[in-house]
Amino acid sequence: MITAKKTLLYCLFFVAIAAYFTYLQSAQVFADPDSFYHAKIAEMMSQGQIITKDFSWIKFAAFSQNFTDQHFLYHIFLIPFVMIFGALWGTKIASLFLATAVMGFFYFFLKRWRVRWPWFYTLLLLVAPAFIFRINLAKAGPLSIIILLIAISLLWQKRYRTLGLLSFLYVWTYGGWSLIIILVLTDLVAQFLIIISSHNNLSHKLNWKPLGAVLLGCAAGLIINPYFPANLQFYWQQLVQIGAVNYQDIISVGQEWYPYPILDFLANSVFIFILAITAFSAFFGRLSKHSSSSPLTGGNEGGVDIVDQFQKIFTLVIFAGILGVLTLKSQRFIEYFAPFATLAGAWLLNFSLPKDFNPLDFFSKKNPKRLFNLFVAIYLLLTSLLVFVLKTSELHQLLTRRFNWNYLSQSSQWLEKNTPARSLIYHTNWSDWPMLFYHNARNNYLIGMDPTFFYLYNPELYKEWVKINNGEIKDGLAEKIKNAFDAEWVLIKQSDRKLLEAVSRDNRFIPQFADEEAQIFKIQ
Repeated sequence: MITAKKTLLYCLFFVAIAAYFTYLQSAQVFADPDSFYHAKIAEMMSQGQIITKDFSWIKFAAFSQNFTDQHFLYHIFLIPFVMIFGALWGTKIASLFLATAVMGFFYFFLKRWRVRWPWFYTLLLLVAPAFIFRINLAKAGPLSIIILLIAISLLWQKRYRTLGLLSFLYVWTYGGWSLIIILVLTDLVAQFLIIISSHNNLSHKLNWKPLGAVLLGCAAGLIINPYFPANLQFYWQQLVQIGAVNYQDIISVGQEWYPYPILDFLANSVFIFILAITAFSAFFGRLSKHSSSSPLTGGNEGGVDIVDQFQKIFTLVIFAGILGVLTLKSQRFIEYFAPFATLAGAWLLNFSLPKDFNPLDFFSKKNPKRLFNLFVAIYLLLTSLLVFVLKTSELHQLLTRRFNWNYLSQSSQWLEKNTPARSLIYHTNWSDWPMLFYHNARNNYLIGMDPTFFYLYNPELYKEWVKINNGEIKDGLAEKIKNAFDAEWVLIKQSDRKLLEAVSRDNRFIPQFADEEAQIFKIQ
């Protein structure tokens, strides 16, 4: 029963976390350029443009005429915030809400399944800086984590119809919806491992219902979809060609798609790995007591209850392991690895430690290792506090010193007022597109969202674009841009010095506008 005192403590705990996240984001800045895109789409939706299929704002992409909004329900979620606070502030406030909600769902997920010390594991996530950074981005990732936590709960409660419905909604919410399929597959593998380890002493058969429900839900989400059938090609490019294949050795993709250096991975998740080592040590220590027989059939806890515990443990451990491998391949998956690896460690410890276990016993006067234990505890506490303080300063800088809300706004506004509607703007960096699109949706642009879309659309033209931007093409530059890209308006940032130098030698580039960020030229 939740008393008034507990309710107050819960409120204070999560208000403190929300205040911490507010401090981290306390500037009119987005750390990720995609946030401008999400803000603009939500703003357009709030004005009545709910379904957008013609996406001419990006010319060189297969989806320009058959767009798929892979974050459709996330954008719907943003609408009330955008209508109340405006597009940029609304998106930022929504991101603070979702980041705090992730921590809340994580805590109450542990409480729901009666895992001891939920507050400890929740605080542990606060000293995982890469995770905290990712969930504070104004993107759909935090909402995806919440959906996966709900999915696990439904899976364990055997509410398969609701799980299928959730899978349907997940497809409409987040482009990485295949994670829910991976989740139920790990549950199937966990069941298989239990059957093997029980030496056929349990009448346990594989339960295919969760996988069937999720596959049916995902398939329905793809087909009963305003963007069907164009969404099939989009997801093929997004999930397979960008997510799995990844052309990072050929083209310059977003930083989040590059491998996570293993030492950085360990350093940014050090306390989670300490938890994992401790949890596995305790787990195998308990298993050693059942060395003469299968732990699934021996002891006072034999039978259905312990089978259920093992299934949960195996599911979480395998899922966390897969997420760890994905994180080493692409840094973006750290936002999933951190919470689910922590859950795996929590379940291992919850199962392995005696029910009457009290951490304070380590410091009892009766304990001969009391001083050593006290030293280790103080060392870990001080280290975690030091990491928290240092990483808080680093996170604050990362989240407040990236893309100012006015970035490229003046050049965008000039283009909006002085160029024909829907005229194509040549620009030099794919990651600038969200800001250009946000500040000026009257014009169209070459490339955006991910460079892979351009590369897949026309590999040779993409290579020409890269050469031009690097200043490698000097002769006939104006003609090349006008004929190959069908663009007569060119926006070049002041940092693109080689290209500006090449442009200055071609009298067909007529200067139109300049500020401290960019210059605009018209090709005669």
